[in-house]
Amino acid sequence: MFKKITLMFLVGCLTTLSAQAVFAAEKVAIVSLQRALNEVKAGKTAKENLKRDFEKKKKELMTLKESLEKEGKELEKQKSVLSKEALQQKAQALQKRYFDIQNKEGEYIKQLKTQEGESAKTILTGLRELVLQMAQSQGYTMVYENSGNNIIYSKNGEDITDKLIAEYNAKKK
Repeated sequence: MFKKITLMFLVGCLTTLSAQAVFAAEKVAIVSLQRALNEVKAGKTAKENLKRDFEKKKKELMTLKESLEKEGKELEKQKSVLSKEALQQKAQALQKRYFDIQNKEGEYIKQLKTQEGESAKTILTGLRELVLQMAQSQGYTMVYENSGNNIIYSKNGEDITDKLIAEYNAKKK
């Protein structure tokens, strides 16, 4: 009986020690691809370009809306001198232009979202490839993605986000 207990104790100790040795040999990295996307030069440039396009399109839509509003006020002033048919035709034309402007606004939003998605996808693909290269060259056995701040604490995990940003920017010069 004593031999069995001693044997079980030794097996338990060896198992614990070997598990600790395996985990000690693990080299773990943590990376936030979302932060990298926002901080690399290509990401900042893409964001600036999208903002510039958004402002340009917003200005264009505001001009169209102001013109439409002005025409609506003019029609209101001419209401008493226009025939019922002419008033109805002009009102329908204004309503059609209003819907056209609404459709154009929807198209612009869709275009901007598509452009944002495409540029983010391109940059993220490059970032992921670079993470893989870094992991292989620096001997990481595991890389955790932490954009959602899901990892609160990691004793052995090294945050490589800053290195990733620096290397990505250096490669894209």
